[in-house]
Amino acid sequence: PPPFPAALKDADPIRRQAGAEVLCAARGVAAHGLVRPLLEDPKASVRLRVALVLTESLDPAAVPVLIDHLGSAGVNERKRIEETLSRLAGDWSF
Repeated sequence: PPPFPAALKDADPIRRQAGAEVLCAARGVAAHGLVRPLLEDPKASVRLRVALVLTESLDPAAVPVLIDHLGSAGVNERKRIEETLSRLAGDWSF
């Protein structure tokens, strides 16, 4: 089997992020069930990156994670989160 599902449980947060990104890129929505548990990862950086990846295919499970990160994100991260949420909101955005 490919190593990427195993990467989701790796001790290294960068490998968990990379595994989620590769799985979502390769399998699309079919990978979401494997990747969603990382929305509750102990590392905020993993939760945020996974949420951003999941929103690329409009997974609503990622939205609360993005909202939670708004208060603690740095300027660049906050801008990216706001842009992502605005894109998701579409016509409802202001």
